[in-house]
Amino acid sequence: MATQEERDKKQLKIGCALMVLTAIVVLIIIGVQMIPLIAPFAGAICALVCFIKYMWKDRPHVRAKFELSEYERESLVDSKEKYNWALDKIVELKEIITNEGLRYTAGGKRLELRSHRAQDVQGAMDNANRIISEERPMCEYYMALPMKRYKEARKHFSRFWGFFLSFAVWGSLVLMAQPDKLLEHHLNQTGEAISFVIDLWDSDKHNNNNSQYATDTVNEANIAKELQPAKVQESEEPDITVWSAFVVLGLVYLSVFVVTYIFFSVKHKKPKGVSSED
Repeated sequence: MATQEERDKKQLKIGCALMVLTAIVVLIIIGVQMIPLIAPFAGAICALVCFIKYMWKDRPHVRAKFELSEYERESLVDSKEKYNWALDKIVELKEIITNEGLRYTAGGKRLELRSHRAQDVQGAMDNANRIISEERPMCEYYMALPMKRYKEARKHFSRFWGFFLSFAVWGSLVLMAQPDKLLEHHLNQTGEAISFVIDLWDSDKHNNNNSQYATDTVNEANIAKELQPAKVQESEEPDITVWSAFVVLGLVYLSVFVVTYIFFSVKHKKPKGVSSED
């Protein structure tokens, strides 16, 4: 049979586990409660980041109509020349293989290196394939760069106005709802949650009957609720105000994002891109 000391250790472990679980649940509740207050300021930071990206990175491309710079065009031409040379070289080497009767290995991908001629042709083939593998990504990158810049500028432009105006509307609603009371309300809620965890830990150390403690806690909460209905109702009003403003924040962001997205698409035409023949 287990000794009293072993039973005490087991009960202590159970109490610690319950305390940790309760603390996690309370922290999650606190986090959910703070979402309506944290999200708008996170949106304001995102608006600032998008504004900086658009002004410093995207705006020069908007003025240039998203076309490649002179250096980028020269780099594209150089890559195309190397790429096309390699393609022509492979065609030429395949004609040599056919005309001279050079044989492939069993896999059919490489030549049988039984002669110096086969070794030279295979070396030239490997070099041409290497150039193709190096220059093809560069060509594709430069050809897709104008459209990529266009999409990034449109994204940053729409997100900036969406975050900025939604934060402005949210701030206006909160200011009209007496923000000092809202902040005091959330701070009180946080303090009550922390006190609940501390009280639970203290009670657990002095009371091994956890189920009875939980029952007593629920009963005391119900009695307090019955005795102070007006106070409970008053404490719910700030929550309704904050969450309503949070919902408006999301709706304003989506609406402004869609409108500015369309506005940008109409004002700035999509670049034609760069074809392989340019």
